[in-house]
Amino acid sequence: MKKIILVALFLIVGLLFLANQSPSEASVVPGGKSLERNKQTIKALGEFLNSKLSTTDYASYSVEKVIAVERQVVAGVNYFVRAKIQAHGSQHAKIIEAKIFEPLPYMIKQGAEPYKLVSVSERR
Repeated sequence: MKKIILVALFLIVGLLFLANQSPSEASVVPGGKSLERNKQTIKALGEFLNSKLSTTDYASYSVEKVIAVERQVVAGVNYFVRAKIQAHGSQHAKIIEAKIFEPLPYMIKQGAEPYKLVSVSERR
């Protein structure tokens, strides 16, 4: 009887623990991706991506809207920016995903750029 009560108690404590975690906390995996919610960071990444599109195959496009941003903590932060881009003077639009790297703060102090465009690919 005591074993059953003990097992039930552990189950209740475990369920209460899981219920008190937000979905993003419960699903964080080291090296995994999580949604970026900071509006200033999202805006800065959109502006950076827009300024760097001219160096890619999408030079005739500009960022119309940032759809979502995921972050991955590495030795710095990888941002995966999903954005809608539109061709200049046209209604032709595409969805792209860009990988943008932000180095650690001490590297920026040593002269590294705050962001680096790693890759851009079209989403299908």
